[in-house]
Amino acid sequence: YLASSKLTKTGEFVYRKSYEFPSYPVTEGWDAAIKDVIYSEENDSHILVTTIGSRHSVLLETDTSGEVVNRRLFEDMEIERIIRTQEGDYILGGKTSLYSGASGNESDLVLLKLTSDLEEVWSRFYFADKFKYKRVDVREMPDGSLVLAYSTRGAFPIILSKLTQTGEIVWQKGYALFQPEVDVMPDGSLLMTTLYHFDETHDFFVQTNIAKTDTLGRIAGCEEFPTC
Repeated sequence: YLASSKLTKTGEFVYRKSYEFPSYPVTEGWDAAIKDVIYSEENDSHILVTTIGSRHSVLLETDTSGEVVNRRLFEDMEIERIIRTQEGDYILGGKTSLYSGASGNESDLVLLKLTSDLEEVWSRFYFADKFKYKRVDVREMPDGSLVLAYSTRGAFPIILSKLTQTGEIVWQKGYALFQPEVDVMPDGSLLMTTLYHFDETHDFFVQTNIAKTDTLGRIAGCEEFPTC
């Protein structure tokens, strides 16, 4: 099971809840965890992105008292990110091993679009050669398109991609940034921030890096790397 709490602005508990998954495919010895949370103004509810077992995810929609009003299971997908679009839909990002036979990787990136009722609109699978999934950050652009920063394990360039509203790749670029967070500026440019960097021996060290792109994802004076 997993636990969730809601607090007032002064730190007082509004509620404390625990949620169980008795009928879901939980592997013995693995715990449930909350990966991300988002608030839905339209439904006055919270969407909890949870993982259970070794590789499955459950979306829980809870009301203002923490009671579950909707849930959705994603088998063989470990969802880690959720954003709400301007139209009120949801974009989910995470990893899956469903297509490892095609990609040759142990796990790859999967994106899904859901309606406000958690019904699937589309799903997309993305991979690159020898690019095992580690992390993704996804954001919506002012025009409704999507941008994602897709990271692998270790010291290796991230893939920065712009996608259409249906998940088709518009452009993609490789940069030597370690698992960046992405923010979208009002003009459509991007701000990427990392807390770590690596040297030529692939050793990691603490270093904050901030990079700003133009609207096409280009960083002035920064080397671009191949993405496939």
